[in-house]
Amino acid sequence: MKILTLNTWNIQGPWRERWEVIFNEVRPLVPDILGCQELFDGAWAEEARKYLGYRYLAFPRQYAGLVMMSNHEVLEWDCYQMKTQSRTEDYKRYVLYAKLRIRKDELNVFNTHLSWKPEEDGVRFSQIQELLDYMDQKSKGHATVVMGDFNAAPETREVKQMTEKGYADLYAKRHPGEAGFTWDNRNLYASSSSVKLPDRRIDFIFTKNEKDVLGDLKSVEIILKEPNARGVFGSDHSGVFSVFEMKGKGSGE
Repeated sequence: MKILTLNTWNIQGPWRERWEVIFNEVRPLVPDILGCQELFDGAWAEEARKYLGYRYLAFPRQYAGLVMMSNHEVLEWDCYQMKTQSRTEDYKRYVLYAKLRIRKDELNVFNTHLSWKPEEDGVRFSQIQELLDYMDQKSKGHATVVMGDFNAAPETREVKQMTEKGYADLYAKRHPGEAGFTWDNRNLYASSSSVKLPDRRIDFIFTKNEKDVLGDLKSVEIILKEPNARGVFGSDHSGVFSVFEMKGKGSGE
């Protein structure tokens, strides 16, 4: 089972060429589940689904920018609007949820994107509390994956709520002590942001109660770190790509 999360940076910069970079790196990896943030155009999401070869697409009617693509049957899905909103943002924040059939089991998958300003740690703290409550309601203790752009580093008090509630940070689990930046100022689009932000790992895949459904964690890597030959990066973020393997099963199942 292969899972990828990526903030696609909306239609900023040379977005069509950026998506060529995304397609060229993601397609050979064949993720079973892809969670995107900042993808607001339904028609383009459908084009991306077709090009990458996914069977299922969850694209909410809300202006959430959250998209989920899957090669496993989507049994149900929903989009939750968070009550906690930054006073500096004139848009809402959401959680996209999908229940997938994985062989004879079910997997609860969540995708989110939290408020971005560094000083708004209190806002993100409350948003993560909402996220945790919503996941408890939907998952009911069963196998869960949550991914997205948390706009906060692993050591922050807001993100620590996830591990304190039993959610495993997959990159930290596989690469303890390593930085694994997904916001990296070596990326031209990150370094030219309107607000100077430090290098951090702010994109995550977390899991809980997943082993019987997903198996053993085989690898976790940061992808889309480098530009193409013309200096075009896929996004202002890098992606997080994880691979699980059930004993006796292929990693792509």
